[in-house]
Amino acid sequence: MKLASCLALCAILSLTAPARPAELVPGDLLIADPDAVAIVRVDPTDGVQEIIAFEGELMFPVDLVLEPSGSIAVADPDAGTIFRIDPDNGAQTVVVTGFAPWGIALDADSGLVFVNNDHEDSTVLYRIAAGGTTADPVSDDPAIVFPLRVAIADDGTLYVTDLEGPTIFAVDPSTGAANAISTGLPLVSPTAITIDSDGNLLVADSLAGAIFRIDPDDGVPLEISNEDGLGFPTGVALNARGDLVVSDGDSSLGATPRIVALDPAGGAVDELSSGGELVFPNGIRVVPEPGATTMATAVLATLAVLARNRQRRMGAAN
Repeated sequence: MKLASCLALCAILSLTAPARPAELVPGDLLIADPDAVAIVRVDPTDGVQEIIAFEGELMFPVDLVLEPSGSIAVADPDAGTIFRIDPDNGAQTVVVTGFAPWGIALDADSGLVFVNNDHEDSTVLYRIAAGGTTADPVSDDPAIVFPLRVAIADDGTLYVTDLEGPTIFAVDPSTGAANAISTGLPLVSPTAITIDSDGNLLVADSLAGAIFRIDPDDGVPLEISNEDGLGFPTGVALNARGDLVVSDGDSSLGATPRIVALDPAGGAVDELSSGGELVFPNGIRVVPEPGATTMATAVLATLAVLARNRQRRMGAAN
C-alpha cells in the first residue's frame, strides 16, 4: 500500500472508530500513584492526564515498568502483589503475590526484578522470568535492611536504594552479594533511582528535596537539582532527550503533586503537569521510542496521535 493511501485510510479510521483509550505514544509518561490508587498516563507536551487503571485489585501502587509486550508491570506492597496491567482497557492480572514489592525494574532478558521489603522474608530481591509467574530469589544479603527501589546497569549490576543508613547498594545478580557504594549525608531518604548513559546513578531523595548524581566508582553524591526546584521527589526517569522527568510533591504534605522535567546539566525545572488526577505521584517511566523506525511504525504512531486528538476534541465538545 502506498504511503498516501495508507495515511488516507488512517485518517478515515480515526474519524469512524469508536472512542477507546488512546494507544501509548513514545514519550508518554506512566506514573504509579499510591494515594490515587491509580496508574496515570501524562502527555508531556501538554500535561493532559489519563487514568489507565484505577482501584480494582490495586491497593497502593508505588512503582511500575513497561514490558516489551506493551503491558505495564506494577509493584503494590499493600496488595503484596506484582500486577500486569493492559494499558488498552486497564485489566489487572496477578503475576505473583505474597511479597512486599516496593520497586521494580526490567532486566536485559525482559525479566522483572523487584525489591521485597518484607521483614518476615530475608530475601530482598526477586526475579520473575519473562512471561513467568514465579519469583526466584536473587539476594538475601543482610546488609540490605529497608530497600525501596532498584535500577539495573548495562552489565547487569543491580543498584538498590535503602533508607537504612541511608545507603545505595550495588548487588551482584549472580551471587546476591551487596556492596555499599554510598552511605550517609548528603543522602537523607533515597527513594527512586535510574541510570544515565554514562553509567551514573541518578537518585531522587524525597526528604532532601533533591536529585543526586552518583558515580558508582567513587560513591560521592553530587546534587544536580536547584535548591528551590523540588518539594518531595519520589520518582525519576530519563526521556529520549536525556532530561530527567521527576514525580514530585505529596498533597497530604501540602506540596502540589506534579511531574517536572529537570535539566541534569543545569538543574532548571520545567513543570509538565500538576494536580488533576495526581495525588502522590511515585514511580515514573517514559514510553520508549520503537527500536527501529519503519513506514509501518510511523503510520501507526500517526494514527495513535490522530485518535488521541480526536478523543480530546470530542471530550471538549461534550
